[in-house]
Amino acid sequence: MCSSDLGKAKPSEKSDEDVELEGFMSEIEADLREDELKKIWQRHGKTVFAVGAILILVALGVQFWRQHAAEQRLELAARYEQAMTDAAAGKDEDAAAIFADVAKHKGEGYATLAQLERATLLLRKQDINGAVAIYREIGADGSVDRAFHDLAIVLEVLHTLDTAEPKVLEADRKSTRLNSSH
Repeated sequence: MCSSDLGKAKPSEKSDEDVELEGFMSEIEADLREDELKKIWQRHGKTVFAVGAILILVALGVQFWRQHAAEQRLELAARYEQAMTDAAAGKDEDAAAIFADVAKHKGEGYATLAQLERATLLLRKQDINGAVAIYREIGADGSVDRAFHDLAIVLEVLHTLDTAEPKVLEADRKSTRLNSSH
């Protein structure tokens, strides 16, 4: 063999050794990574499971609460509908009791409607003062929707226009506007 042949043979042998060495090193690195992952999992595996379980329980709890709240709203709607049916049938006492109970659920959509219906039932019985008291309560409640707030004020003024002093009505309205967050 000539010297040029020897130089050519050595690089191919060397590249085979490099490939074998690289394969061996990558195998060692993979084993080390696997050992590291096993150590991390042994150290923190229970924590990962606990956090996962907590997240699942929280998600289930939120879903349960939403379902419960929806059922409560449906029940409230059914009670409101029953009160409306009773009122239409002339069972004013029964309807008033149900409306009063529904009105206790502040923050729900039917509470203000139930108060307005209670006031209507009181007006049927010629209890203007009772109805006006309900209108004032709605008008003074800062959490009530603006439309209901304004309606209550209009109805209060409408039913007290012939009996109340105009200056008293005006003063009441000014104090209500100052006290309300609208």
